[in-house]
Amino acid sequence: MDEVERDRILTEIAYDTAGLLATMRRERERRVQAGEDVVWLDLALKELESLAAGTADLVTFRAIRSFVDRHGAGPYPVEELAAIAGVDVEDVRRVLARMAVEGLATPADRPPPDAPSADR
Repeated sequence: MDEVERDRILTEIAYDTAGLLATMRRERERRVQAGEDVVWLDLALKELESLAAGTADLVTFRAIRSFVDRHGAGPYPVEELAAIAGVDVEDVRRVLARMAVEGLATPADRPPPDAPSADR
């Protein structure tokens, strides 16, 4: 399986997971209005929310990585990465922060270590 196919499948999984999450939230609301117990549904929602967020972050990470592979290390404005990757700016910020912790990116608010300094 090539990278394009892998990205397409991951994007489908993220989309389907988000759709399932929305359906379960509607079902929870319906059951609350009907006076039914939703404790089990709340537990399932918590797990699905985590899965949906992780899957969406993986799609965002791969979009950022693909962009950097094509265009070089940057730095790039977060808004530009988000627009090109087709994802929300806050999602890019969150993923970049996590990448920075893992040593895979420079924090968005700090230039890379090899960038020329304004004091030079």
